[in-house]
Formats: sequence, C-alpha cells, structure tokens
Amino acid sequence: MPLGRCAYAVYGCVCGASVLLCAALVTAQTAPGLVTFKGSSYVRVTGGAGELRGLTGLSFRSCGAGSLLEQHGQADSLELDLLANGTLRLIVRAAGQDFEVAAGAGLNDNRWHRVELSHRLGRLTLRVDGREAALVASERPPVRAPVLAAALAASDQLIGRNFKGCLLSGPNVPLDDRSAQDFRVERGRCTLPDTESCEGYNDGDPSPCFYQPCRHGARCTPLAGGTDYMCSCTRRYEGHDCEIDAGPLCSRPEHLCDNGGVCQEDWTGERTVCLCPEGFSGERCEVSVQPCITNPCQNNGHCGMTNGRETCTCTIGFTGTFCEEPVDDCAVMEQPCLHEGECIDKDNGFICDCRGTRYDGERCENNVNECLPSPCQNGGTCFDQFPDYMCACPPGWEGAHCEKLGGVGGAELRPGEQQRPECDDPDERGGRTIAAHQTEQRSSQSRQVGLQ
Repeated sequence: MPLGRCAYAVYGCVCGASVLLCAALVTAQTAPGLVTFKGSSYVRVTGGAGELRGLTGLSFRSCGAGSLLEQHGQADSLELDLLANGTLRLIVRAAGQDFEVAAGAGLNDNRWHRVELSHRLGRLTLRVDGREAALVASERPPVRAPVLAAALAASDQLIGRNFKGCLLSGPNVPLDDRSAQDFRVERGRCTLPDTESCEGYNDGDPSPCFYQPCRHGARCTPLAGGTDYMCSCTRRYEGHDCEIDAGPLCSRPEHLCDNGGVCQEDWTGERTVCLCPEGFSGERCEVSVQPCITNPCQNNGHCGMTNGRETCTCTIGFTGTFCEEPVDDCAVMEQPCLHEGECIDKDNGFICDCRGTRYDGERCENNVNECLPSPCQNGGTCFDQFPDYMCACPPGWEGAHCEKLGGVGGAELRPGEQQRPECDDPDERGGRTIAAHQTEQRSSQSRQVGLQ
C-alpha cells in the first residue's frame, strides 16, 4: 500500500478545549450501505428483510446511544440497542419468553465496531468486534428456548431509530436497499468527524464545531447561543466555511518579491517568504545589502549583511539563526494521520505511511475495500467493513474465508462422512453461517457519554 501524500497548502490543524482548528482535515467516510442517523431518523425495510436465522450483521460508530435494529412479529421480536454507557444490549422475545444479553463497554467512542448475531444449529449468539460470542439462547440446555426460529420473516426491519451516529450494512441488514423507506438520514457517508474521539460531543448536545464544518485548516469558534459558529480562514481561503480557494498567495501583488526574489508559500496557506538573491534582503527583498563574505546559512537559506552582520532568511520548512532547525509539520496537527497511520515529516509538509492500517489516502482516511477481489471461498459472500471484512458462508462451510468443511455443530467431518447442510431445522435449507475475519484488537481508552 503506498504512502499517503500531504497535499500542498491544504492540511493543518491544532485542537483546543474551546476552539477547534481541525475541521478541514477530517474527511467524511463514504461507502455504499453507509448511513448517518441524526437521532430523529430511521430506515424501514419492509417485507421480511431478515429473520432470526443464519447471520445478521452490521457495523456502527457513535458518540451517543439509540436503537441499532428492531424487528417485531406478531409475538416474537428482536431489539439491538446501544446504551448510554456504551454497552450493546440484545433483547429477543421468542415463544413468549424473553432473552437478554449485554456485550462490550464504552462502544460509543467514535470508533467503528462490528456486530454479528448468529443463529446456527439452534444456538443464538452475539459477538462484538470478533470477541468471544455471548450465548443469547439455545434450543438445547443450559439455556432453552422452545422456538428460536422466531416468526420475523414477514415483519419490517426498523434500523437506527433514535440513534445518533453511523451504520454500515451487513448480512440481513440491507441499508443499501434503495427501496427502503428512510426519514432524515444521509446516505453514502458518515458525517461524524473521523478523529476516533468524542471530544466536544457534550453528552448528546454537540458543539457546532464538533462536526468540524470549517475547511482548509480554518479555526472554528462556537458563537453565543450554541447553534452557530464562525470560521477564521487562513489567508488563502475564504467563504463561510473557508471552502473557497482564492488562489496561491504568491500570485497576489502584496506578496510579490522585489529585485528578483522568489516567493514561497507555506503549506497552510497562511504566510509567504521571499528568497532574496545575493545583495538584497528584507521581507520583500526591498533592501540592498552587502553580500556575505561567507554563507553560514543551512538548508538553502539565503544570507545577507544587515548592520554589518550576516543574517539568514530561511526557506519554508526551516527555522533558527542559521536555518538549522527543521519545522516538524507532524507536530502542527494533533492527529495528522488517521487510523494509526505514521506521520513522516517532510520539507514544508508531511506524508502519512498507511501501511498495515487497511486504509489509504493522503491521511489514511479512505477505507480499503477488501472485498475487491473477494477473499471468501466456496460461494461465500463478502461484506466489507471498517477496516475489516466478513465472509458469510453457505451451508456446509465455515472458517474465516469459508475454507473449512463444517459438520454438525461445526465439527470437522471424518473421512467417509456425508456432508449435511447446516440448518436450524429439518425443513430449513437456506441457513447461512458466519465467520468474521479476525484482526488484532488495538487497545484504546473508551469514552462513556450519556444519552441525550
């Protein structure tokens, strides 16, 4: 995977408690089946989009809480909720009995989390982020439910009700179904800031700067009343959100250099310097000076005599008396490279090393679609996630890539045994099993926030 490259005069931010100078740098994630929910929004899929069989899966990212998935039949139901403390709760009603299980903690941390609900061979399990599955109910001891094949096949799915955050579709959760009814959702992108932090969310009442509306490294300041904001643009940009590039500073009369000097703009679009030819100095090379006897300036700095002393004018990217100190552009931003990409300082900018992150782009902001080509074998269906993927295996196959023959209960077949379809009952032949591609879980401090 190639290194990301920092675009000239585009990126730069510093974050503070009350003022955010980060907005332009965070790119909204985009993908088919990606939907942003705003608390009063939802998606309704009619006519039995899914049933409590095989695999049901999705991914979510949030700083708040709400319902991820609901499905109600005449008597049976399923409710999957993200609670205010960041715990995932599943409640299933089957044949008049209620089954409840909780999994995870601090999951409302503005990071992507993967949920897999698997009903296989009479066992209903809940798995979060590939960790050990929690048993919800079973048609066998120790937890017995008379009927787990809940009659949900003809019921509607209600997705994201009262939820604030982003959901990504998976098996049996067809958020990319354009025939589904939706209300106040934003399809195809996640508008949460891709900072993996909930700073500024304020317990469900986000600052207007939380979503980082200002572009191109502008400073965002909340205004009185808490509903509006002001963007303080660098000199190169203008507009309400600093979204308009007014052109290079060096092309403007006030930044032109005299006497053959060369104008150089810094990568934030805020300032310029003039690189003066021998015999001239000053901000615009307007001062005639004696040439230096020796040139103590390093890193292509220009030397000139001022009041009998040798002085150095440094090129962009260096500072110090003799231009000996490189400016660490990686330190200008709080999080220059996303998703644990490595920032590498360069002259007048930086690059992001995205290798090993499963992301690419200038700041490792773009998810790599690992389903192209599909890694799933033997007819398995691949579902791309952030930053992982899942293989939904056809009957008789299991494993991370559906590469293993699976017997009853997932046991390996002995030589000479006939493969049996893995179904929930003798009349079912459409069951599917799930094997999630496991990745190393990165440690992170979870943030718990309250429900509005």
